Amino acid sequence: MNNAELASLDASTYAGSQDDPPPPYSGGITSGSSTAVSSLAPSASRADTGSQMSSSQTLVSECVRMPYRPLPRMLKVSWQWNKWRIFFIGDEVTPKMFAVSEYSGLLGRGPGAGPCLMIHNGTTGKDPILAATGDALRDPGDQTGSLESVVNVSAPPWMEDEAKVVTEIMYTGLAENEDVVHFRWEIETKRETVQGTSYSREEFEWRMVSAEVITDPKYPHQFRLYRVGESLPGQEGYLATASWKEAAWKTCRIELEGGYENLGERWGTMVVMTALRIWQLGRTGQASLEYVADCFHFTKE
Repeated sequence: MNNAELASLDASTYAGSQDDPPPPYSGGITSGSSTAVSSLAPSASRADTGSQMSSSQTLVSECVRMPYRPLPRMLKVSWQWNKWRIFFIGDEVTPKMFAVSEYSGLLGRGPGAGPCLMIHNGTTGKDPILAATGDALRDPGDQTGSLESVVNVSAPPWMEDEAKVVTEIMYTGLAENEDVVHFRWEIETKRETVQGTSYSREEFEWRMVSAEVITDPKYPHQFRLYRVGESLPGQEGYLATASWKEAAWKTCRIELEGGYENLGERWGTMVVMTALRIWQLGRTGQASLEYVADCFHFTKE
């Protein structure tokens, strides 16, 4: 059963040049971030070959290579509660730019073992999948909350003939003083030079923004995206912002800073997918300091 058929089934029941050799990964980037101290990511997952997990962690069988249209600088969720559990993301001009399917994970419905989201490369739930995210598989006996998320995106250019999808893991952690939640992940970024296109694997993290820094009271929950090792919280240099309202449906807003398009389409897709995942977790309290701190302290006992 393909992805479109799966989405349709759940909806009805749920009411550089590719000829060049790949560049070496820079997966060993120094974790100089001040929020990295209590990270829950095992170091073995960040080997030089990248953090792609086994196929058993994939939610979908294929992700398309790039969005059918460029991602705008600002995206906002257009929420329409319906039995198909489909909402949209877009800008002010085109609010329904991309359809997003949401699955509860109840009764085995949906592609994952728990709640998940799938961005479609179009305006309907039958369009191909651009990216997907959900809970990572864990031991059935594990009593802790889920602190890892699976993110499926297309393979990098030099792997397109070998794989239709790769899996990245987003890890949850706490700052050194345990008063800031962060979500960390990796992806290949693109760089254009006079010699051509090159890629390097970089590490990024969404960091919770303190209440006194937030300027729009309508969006009291906010995370900013940083390169790991750069721009301490409160300083300039963040790459994107994800924020959502306190209302029951908690409308989400994603803002990309200038120059984001230079890092590549896969990077942009990963930013949007991880932001929506954090928003999904936030709607059930799983992105809060209290929840993450409780889970983290449980793992240390």
